[in-house]
Amino acid sequence: MAFQNAGLDILNYLWLPGFIPYNNINKIVPDTNLKSTYDAYKVANILESALQNHPKLNAIQSKINALNYEQKAKIQDLLPKIDLKGNVLYKKYNFNLPVDNTYLFENNKVGIDIRMPLFIREARGAYKNVKLKIKETEYDMSYNTAIISNKIKSYYNEITSLEKQVGFFTQNYQNIAKLYNAEITKLMAGESTLFLVNNRENKLLETKQKLIELQTKYQKSFYSLYWSAGILQ
Repeated sequence: MAFQNAGLDILNYLWLPGFIPYNNINKIVPDTNLKSTYDAYKVANILESALQNHPKLNAIQSKINALNYEQKAKIQDLLPKIDLKGNVLYKKYNFNLPVDNTYLFENNKVGIDIRMPLFIREARGAYKNVKLKIKETEYDMSYNTAIISNKIKSYYNEITSLEKQVGFFTQNYQNIAKLYNAEITKLMAGESTLFLVNNRENKLLETKQKLIELQTKYQKSFYSLYWSAGILQ
Protein backbone atom coordinates (compact mmCIF):
# COMPACT_ATOMS: atom_id res chain seq x y z
CA MET A 1 0.00 0.00 0.00
CA ALA A 2 2.81 2.40 0.88
CA PHE A 3 4.54 1.56 -2.39
CA GLN A 4 1.37 2.19 -4.42
CA ASN A 5 0.62 5.47 -2.63
CA ALA A 6 4.19 6.66 -3.18
CA GLY A 7 3.76 5.94 -6.88
CA LEU A 8 0.57 8.00 -6.95
CA ASP A 9 2.41 10.89 -5.29
CA ILE A 10 5.11 10.70 -7.97
CA LEU A 11 2.45 10.93 -10.69
CA ASN A 12 1.70 14.48 -9.52
CA TYR A 13 5.12 15.51 -10.88
CA LEU A 14 5.23 13.49 -14.11
CA TRP A 15 3.91 15.00 -17.33
CA LEU A 16 3.95 14.04 -20.98
CA PRO A 17 4.57 16.57 -23.78
CA GLY A 18 1.65 18.94 -24.22
CA PHE A 19 0.94 19.17 -20.45
CA ILE A 20 -0.70 15.73 -20.42
CA PRO A 21 -0.62 14.02 -16.98
CA TYR A 22 1.30 10.75 -16.86
CA ASN A 23 -0.84 8.01 -15.33
CA ASN A 24 0.93 4.69 -15.94
CA ILE A 25 1.88 3.84 -12.38
CA ASN A 26 2.90 0.26 -13.27
CA LYS A 27 5.99 1.50 -15.11
CA ILE A 28 7.30 3.43 -12.10
CA VAL A 29 9.89 1.36 -10.24
CA PRO A 30 12.69 2.38 -7.88
CA ASP A 31 16.20 2.67 -9.26
CA THR A 32 18.39 -0.05 -7.81
CA ASN A 33 21.71 1.42 -8.96
CA LEU A 34 23.59 3.77 -6.69
CA LYS A 35 24.19 7.14 -8.27
CA SER A 36 27.67 8.41 -9.03
CA THR A 37 29.70 10.40 -6.56
CA TYR A 38 29.21 14.15 -6.54
CA ASP A 39 32.21 16.25 -5.70
CA ALA A 40 32.25 19.90 -4.68
CA TYR A 41 32.74 21.06 -8.29
CA LYS A 42 29.57 19.34 -9.50
CA VAL A 43 27.61 20.64 -6.52
CA ALA A 44 28.85 24.16 -7.28
CA ASN A 45 27.40 23.81 -10.78
CA ILE A 46 24.12 22.55 -9.35
CA LEU A 47 24.06 25.49 -6.93
CA GLU A 48 24.70 27.97 -9.73
CA SER A 49 21.95 26.42 -11.84
CA ALA A 50 19.52 26.53 -8.91
CA LEU A 51 20.13 30.23 -8.27
CA GLN A 52 19.41 30.98 -11.93
CA ASN A 53 16.59 28.55 -12.74
CA HIS A 54 14.91 27.50 -9.50
CA PRO A 55 11.11 27.71 -10.04
CA LYS A 56 10.51 29.40 -6.68
CA LEU A 57 13.16 32.06 -7.30
CA ASN A 58 11.82 32.62 -10.81
CA ALA A 59 8.34 33.11 -9.40
CA ILE A 60 9.62 35.70 -6.92
CA GLN A 61 11.58 37.45 -9.67
CA SER A 62 8.43 37.59 -11.82
CA LYS A 63 6.62 39.21 -8.91
CA ILE A 64 9.41 41.79 -8.58
CA ASN A 65 9.19 42.54 -12.31
CA ALA A 66 5.43 43.01 -12.06
CA LEU A 67 5.86 45.37 -9.11
CA ASN A 68 8.43 47.38 -11.04
CA TYR A 69 5.92 47.89 -13.85
CA GLU A 70 3.30 48.84 -11.29
CA GLN A 71 5.73 51.36 -9.79
CA LYS A 72 6.23 52.96 -13.20
CA ALA A 73 2.45 53.20 -13.58
CA LYS A 74 2.10 54.86 -10.15
CA ILE A 75 4.66 57.49 -11.16
CA GLN A 76 2.26 58.63 -13.87
CA ASP A 77 -0.28 59.54 -11.19
CA LEU A 78 2.20 62.04 -9.78
CA LEU A 79 2.55 63.89 -13.08
CA PRO A 80 0.15 66.62 -14.28
CA LYS A 81 -2.39 65.69 -16.93
CA ILE A 82 -2.20 67.77 -20.10
CA ASP A 83 -4.94 67.69 -22.74
CA LEU A 84 -4.50 69.40 -26.11
CA LYS A 85 -7.73 70.45 -27.83
CA GLY A 86 -8.41 71.96 -31.22
CA ASN A 87 -11.48 72.37 -33.38
CA VAL A 88 -12.72 74.57 -36.21
CA LEU A 89 -15.55 76.96 -35.26
CA TYR A 90 -16.81 77.39 -38.83
CA LYS A 91 -18.99 74.32 -39.43
CA LYS A 92 -20.05 74.89 -43.06
CA TYR A 93 -17.06 73.15 -44.44
CA ASN A 94 -16.39 73.39 -48.13
CA PHE A 95 -13.17 71.72 -49.01
CA ASN A 96 -13.50 72.72 -52.67
CA LEU A 97 -12.82 76.36 -51.76
CA PRO A 98 -10.00 78.19 -53.52
CA VAL A 99 -6.58 77.93 -51.98
CA ASP A 100 -6.59 81.54 -50.83
CA ASN A 101 -9.75 81.04 -48.75
CA THR A 102 -8.89 81.46 -45.09
CA TYR A 103 -12.03 80.21 -43.37
CA LEU A 104 -10.40 76.97 -42.30
CA PHE A 105 -7.38 78.75 -40.91
CA GLU A 106 -8.96 81.69 -39.10
CA ASN A 107 -12.15 80.24 -37.56
CA ASN A 108 -10.68 77.71 -35.10
CA LYS A 109 -10.00 77.20 -31.44
CA VAL A 110 -6.94 75.69 -29.81
CA GLY A 111 -6.67 75.00 -26.10
CA ILE A 112 -4.51 73.32 -23.47
CA ASP A 113 -5.93 71.88 -20.26
CA ILE A 114 -3.49 71.21 -17.44
CA ARG A 115 -4.83 69.41 -14.40
CA MET A 116 -3.00 68.50 -11.23
CA PRO A 117 -4.48 67.94 -7.78
CA LEU A 118 -3.35 70.31 -5.08
CA PHE A 119 -2.68 67.40 -2.76
CA ILE A 120 -1.16 64.22 -4.20
CA ARG A 121 -1.17 62.30 -0.95
CA GLU A 122 -3.09 59.39 -2.44
CA ALA A 123 -0.76 59.06 -5.42
CA ARG A 124 2.34 59.39 -3.26
CA GLY A 125 0.96 56.84 -0.80
CA ALA A 126 0.28 54.36 -3.58
CA TYR A 127 3.77 54.90 -5.00
CA LYS A 128 5.44 54.37 -1.60
CA ASN A 129 3.29 51.29 -1.01
CA VAL A 130 4.58 49.72 -4.23
CA LYS A 131 8.17 50.59 -3.24
CA LEU A 132 7.67 48.83 0.09
CA LYS A 133 6.24 45.77 -1.68
CA ILE A 134 9.28 45.66 -3.97
CA LYS A 135 11.61 45.88 -0.96
CA GLU A 136 9.68 43.17 0.86
CA THR A 137 9.77 40.89 -2.19
CA GLU A 138 13.52 41.50 -2.59
CA TYR A 139 14.00 40.44 1.04
CA ASP A 140 11.92 37.35 0.28
CA MET A 141 14.19 36.64 -2.68
CA SER A 142 17.32 36.93 -0.53
CA TYR A 143 15.81 34.75 2.18
CA ASN A 144 14.74 31.97 -0.19
CA THR A 145 18.08 32.14 -2.01
CA ALA A 146 19.86 31.49 1.29
CA ILE A 147 17.43 28.69 2.20
CA ILE A 148 17.91 26.95 -1.17
CA SER A 149 21.69 27.33 -1.05
CA ASN A 150 21.88 25.90 2.46
CA LYS A 151 19.61 22.98 1.55
CA ILE A 152 21.81 22.06 -1.40
CA LYS A 153 24.94 22.22 0.75
CA SER A 154 23.24 20.23 3.50
CA TYR A 155 22.19 17.43 1.15
CA TYR A 156 25.68 17.40 -0.36
CA ASN A 157 27.18 16.92 3.10
CA GLU A 158 24.66 14.17 3.79
CA ILE A 159 25.52 12.43 0.51
CA THR A 160 29.23 12.63 1.29
CA SER A 161 28.74 11.14 4.74
CA LEU A 162 26.40 8.37 3.56
CA GLU A 163 28.73 7.50 0.71
CA LYS A 164 31.52 6.82 3.20
CA GLN A 165 29.17 4.76 5.37
CA VAL A 166 27.97 2.72 2.39
CA GLY A 167 31.57 2.02 1.43
CA PHE A 168 32.42 0.97 4.98
CA PHE A 169 29.42 -1.33 5.37
CA THR A 170 29.95 -2.82 1.90
CA GLN A 171 33.47 -3.83 2.88
CA ASN A 172 32.22 -5.00 6.27
CA TYR A 173 29.50 -7.12 4.63
CA GLN A 174 32.01 -8.71 2.29
CA ASN A 175 34.30 -9.59 5.21
CA ILE A 176 31.44 -11.06 7.25
CA ALA A 177 30.33 -13.06 4.19
CA LYS A 178 33.83 -14.53 3.98
CA LEU A 179 33.68 -15.49 7.66
CA TYR A 180 30.25 -17.05 7.12
CA ASN A 181 31.44 -19.10 4.14
CA ALA A 182 34.55 -20.14 6.10
CA GLU A 183 32.38 -21.23 9.02
CA ILE A 184 30.30 -23.41 6.68
CA THR A 185 33.51 -24.95 5.34
CA LYS A 186 34.63 -25.69 8.89
CA LEU A 187 31.24 -27.21 9.67
CA MET A 188 31.52 -29.51 6.66
CA ALA A 189 34.97 -30.49 7.93
CA GLY A 190 33.60 -31.21 11.39
CA GLU A 191 35.49 -28.36 13.04
CA SER A 192 32.49 -26.09 13.78
CA THR A 193 28.93 -26.25 15.02
CA LEU A 194 25.56 -25.27 13.61
CA PHE A 195 25.25 -22.70 16.39
CA LEU A 196 28.35 -20.84 15.15
CA VAL A 197 27.11 -21.01 11.56
CA ASN A 198 23.74 -19.57 12.55
CA ASN A 199 25.48 -16.85 14.55
CA ARG A 200 27.60 -15.90 11.51
CA GLU A 201 24.50 -15.94 9.31
CA ASN A 202 22.55 -13.67 11.67
CA LYS A 203 25.44 -11.21 11.71
CA LEU A 204 25.59 -11.34 7.91
CA LEU A 205 21.86 -10.61 7.57
CA GLU A 206 22.03 -7.75 10.08
CA THR A 207 24.90 -6.16 8.16
CA LYS A 208 23.10 -6.64 4.84
CA GLN A 209 19.96 -5.01 6.25
CA LYS A 210 21.98 -2.05 7.54
CA LEU A 211 23.71 -1.74 4.18
CA ILE A 212 20.38 -1.64 2.36
CA GLU A 213 19.10 1.03 4.75
CA LEU A 214 22.18 3.17 4.11
CA GLN A 215 21.86 2.69 0.36
CA THR A 216 18.22 3.79 0.56
CA LYS A 217 19.16 6.90 2.54
CA TYR A 218 21.88 7.64 0.01
CA GLN A 219 19.43 7.39 -2.88
CA LYS A 220 16.92 9.64 -1.12
CA SER A 221 19.62 12.20 -0.33
CA PHE A 222 20.83 12.12 -3.93
CA TYR A 223 17.39 12.95 -5.32
CA SER A 224 16.75 15.40 -2.49
CA LEU A 225 19.79 17.32 -3.69
CA TYR A 226 18.21 17.77 -7.13
CA TRP A 227 14.82 18.49 -5.57
CA SER A 228 16.29 21.26 -3.42
CA ALA A 229 17.91 22.72 -6.56
CA GLY A 230 14.60 22.69 -8.44
CA ILE A 231 15.95 20.24 -11.01
CA LEU A 232 13.87 17.27 -12.13
CA GLN A 233 15.92 14.17 -12.86
